Amino acid sequence: MSGLRAAAARARSADLIERYGPLLIAFNLAMLLIGSLFMADALTGSRGFNPDTWGQFAYSYPARMWAGIMICGSLMCVIGLVRPVQRWMVLVGAVVQFTQFAAIAYSAIFTGGEFVVGIYASIMFMPLYFWLWVKALPGSAW
Repeated sequence: MSGLRAAAARARSADLIERYGPLLIAFNLAMLLIGSLFMADALTGSRGFNPDTWGQFAYSYPARMWAGIMICGSLMCVIGLVRPVQRWMVLVGAVVQFTQFAAIAYSAIFTGGEFVVGIYASIMFMPLYFWLWVKALPGSAW
């Protein structure tokens, strides 16, 4: 009987990504737009990217890198969520985004940036991408 329950849990888990797919696509398209605007800002002088806001750790890497990571991660999630769902692509995109927002949160909170930027990154984005990461794992029953 436990094998049947495990199979049912896997089926429910698999359905969540497809069920919320349109919402997740819209969210990641918004993240793609933000990353693209951040890239445009980075290519034209990056006046908004400074260590007082983002922290010294984030500032030690070029703004184009952060924008490129956001663009790549969100685009991988969008492409992976289009039916048929490509779980490996969703997984990689979610890991990329989660890692970036963890680094931004660390940088803003612990290396001299704005505390609210770090809190925003850690509360708004990290849980969503962690959930997407876990749900995209093969055989995820969580």
